[in-house]
Amino acid sequence: MDATTGLPYHPTDCPGGTADSTYNDVWYLYTADFTGTAEFSTCGTADFDTNIAAYAAGAACPPEVSDLISCSEDASGCSGFTSKFLFDVVDGESYLLRIGGWGNGTPGEEGTVPF
Repeated sequence: MDATTGLPYHPTDCPGGTADSTYNDVWYLYTADFTGTAEFSTCGTADFDTNIAAYAAGAACPPEVSDLISCSEDASGCSGFTSKFLFDVVDGESYLLRIGGWGNGTPGEEGTVPF
């Protein structure tokens, strides 16, 4: 799959994040089948430096930065500058998940993740 760089810009308040640092991003729609805590992770499985983010249930596509639930860049304990975080979900609600490559400018990192 050839991914392109989309919006919104990666927010500066993600751990290790810098503005506009998510490149070649791919989006997923995740519908929770339970209420509790979900994990979104590329920890040690991607072959590139990843950024990941989750956006609020019911957010438009593309979402606003204010829809951001959580995000991760270079999670502690994850090799290869990969990412992970936990976020609260509600059974039946749909969330936008975003994965892309870190970059300090175009074209940014890219590679594969075995999802």
